[in-house]
Amino acid sequence: MKKMCFIIFFALLSSSLLSLHAQQQTGKEGRVLSVSGKTIIAQFEDIPISVGDEVEILRRQQIVDPVSGKIRGNYPIPVAQGVIFDFGLGKASLRVETYEGKQVEMDDIVVLTGKEKKITRPAEPRTGEIQEISDETIVTNLGAADDISPGDIFLIQRNEPVYDPNTKEVIGTNSVNVGRYSVNTVEDKSSIAKVIEQNLVPQKSDIVYKESEYLSYLAMIQSDSVKIAGLEQDVADLKKQLRSVRTQLDNLENSHTSHLKDYEALKREIDTVLGRLTNGDLREVRLRLKNDEPYLTRQSDELLAAYERALRNCLNHNHDAAVKQFNDIITRYPESNLTENCRYWIAQTYFDMKAYPQAAEGFMSVIRDTRFDHKDDDASIMLGITYFRMDRPDDARSEFERFIRVYPESEFREKIGYWVSRLPS
Repeated sequence: MKKMCFIIFFALLSSSLLSLHAQQQTGKEGRVLSVSGKTIIAQFEDIPISVGDEVEILRRQQIVDPVSGKIRGNYPIPVAQGVIFDFGLGKASLRVETYEGKQVEMDDIVVLTGKEKKITRPAEPRTGEIQEISDETIVTNLGAADDISPGDIFLIQRNEPVYDPNTKEVIGTNSVNVGRYSVNTVEDKSSIAKVIEQNLVPQKSDIVYKESEYLSYLAMIQSDSVKIAGLEQDVADLKKQLRSVRTQLDNLENSHTSHLKDYEALKREIDTVLGRLTNGDLREVRLRLKNDEPYLTRQSDELLAAYERALRNCLNHNHDAAVKQFNDIITRYPESNLTENCRYWIAQTYFDMKAYPQAAEGFMSVIRDTRFDHKDDDASIMLGITYFRMDRPDDARSEFERFIRVYPESEFREKIGYWVSRLPS
């Protein structure tokens, strides 16, 4: 039972993680070379990568059987998710978001998820320089070779320094629009453009853009911003999904622990009951009557041999054979003192098979047979446990209370508290 509980736990654990990490099957893995905040450098060997590829960073962890301590395998723990924003010579720069409570470490695994690209590297607009300036025109080095045509619009911008108001130090630059110019003449390596609108007096240090390319560039940047926002939402959703998986794993672990406790408790119960029958020679079975005075009852060799075979089949989980042999004994020796034992062990066999309705009926038949009572307390506590397994807490509580009233001297009395404590209040 202990082994089965772990197998179920391991199977559900593997199923939960498989949905998050199917991308491992692609074999497209790299490893982390360096970590700097949210920027990661990763090494990829002979793997085609490009800007915008989505990646997940994983760390392998071994699965250890909590019962035997043996290693059962390993599974990847998700650490972070992100996207490639630059690459070269087999190395890639990643922008990542770590999952809650995780940190990226050296040699973590980087996996290409194969999903649709989240961002692309926008083609920056071409720039030119001003060669000549007059009152109405400018001459730039953006010419015919650069796909410029009459009527195209030039946008001229200037980078001005931005100062810290307190320290007066330069802390950055700000682009300002100087003016817009319409191309009039296109020569081999230059273009002449006339003023359309002018905000500042142009200077040769100003930057010249083809306006259509510049606006396209801005649109791409804006689109990427939206995609990045979507990526951030994807990461948030993944974090939520991961929390859900963690909750499922915690619940599975708690369930596994609970089943293990049940198994240990049941094993102690069965060992105690078996001890009353198997301590000593089975040819002289010790019985107890209502006055609790022990005596020895001689049984026939044939009966005892049949009973021993049935009991061994029961203990070895040969359920069908045990039930048939116990029933044969009841039929052939209806007045034997072992009849009650046979009924009890038939019920125990059904309990072991998880056939709880048949087990409950069997334990009740032991209690109802007034000819013998040496197995009544055993049957009563097992009847209460069977009701507990059948999710009938009221019936279980009623039977445990009856046990306390009817069998105050039973050796199983100290076990009742454990089972009563497990019933819902």
